[in-house]
Amino acid sequence: MKRVLLLPLLLLGCSGYEEEEAFPDAPEETVGMIQEAKEDGALREQTLAYEAPYAAEDYHGAAEDEPYDFKPGSDDVRVLVTAPHAVAHLREEEEKLAEIYTGAAAHLLQHYTDVHVLTATRKATDPSYHADVPFKEKLEEVVETYDIALVLDLHGMDETHDMDIDLGTAHGEHIEDWHPEALAHYAGGFGLEDVYENRTFPAENPETIAAHAASLAGVEAMQIEIHADYRDPRDDIDRFSEMVKSLTAYIETTKNRN
Repeated sequence: MKRVLLLPLLLLGCSGYEEEEAFPDAPEETVGMIQEAKEDGALREQTLAYEAPYAAEDYHGAAEDEPYDFKPGSDDVRVLVTAPHAVAHLREEEEKLAEIYTGAAAHLLQHYTDVHVLTATRKATDPSYHADVPFKEKLEEVVETYDIALVLDLHGMDETHDMDIDLGTAHGEHIEDWHPEALAHYAGGFGLEDVYENRTFPAENPETIAAHAASLAGVEAMQIEIHADYRDPRDDIDRFSEMVKSLTAYIETTKNRN
């Protein structure tokens, strides 16, 4: 476990930037759009609308067909955001609670960055714990069809944890160091300063979405565990919006790296 340092982050050899450069500034236009939407109430309204299908039937989900939903983003964006616990799920036949607003957060990231999105839509076998599930089959199909290079797997941790975000990289096995450092950099700029890597949720189990995605040729992946305090748009839209800005800034920078 390590805390991801919030420094100018001059990471020659693993960052992709020259030694004298720090990370680019957060995209002003996109961040400004999120701020404006927060201030005029549109962000809260949009988030609740995105979340409604997942919240149906006490978070068992409203879907009647496949236990997942895929919404393609832009053809030139090679990033897929997943939310496998957007609804309640079964782990070894035991029902686990939904990690609320991870589904809505995925859709917001698509709205602002044009990423592809794959979410769980009704109670089913936990796709981040069990093998041979439809969600993983769809993940593999999406990776191949859209030439996905990066999978960001959204999760939610409860109030008992004393950190804002925990990034699961299996101690660097799933992704190069630039990514957790970059996300921590932007998160810190928006007030999420307690960002750790592999502290509690390292995504080492091979059946996690991050591990499964990283096992596919040409794909890097990272599990992003977000504290409940930053997933409460009804009562704390300020913190929620800062979380969305953090992930948006990181994704926009990732898209523009190459």
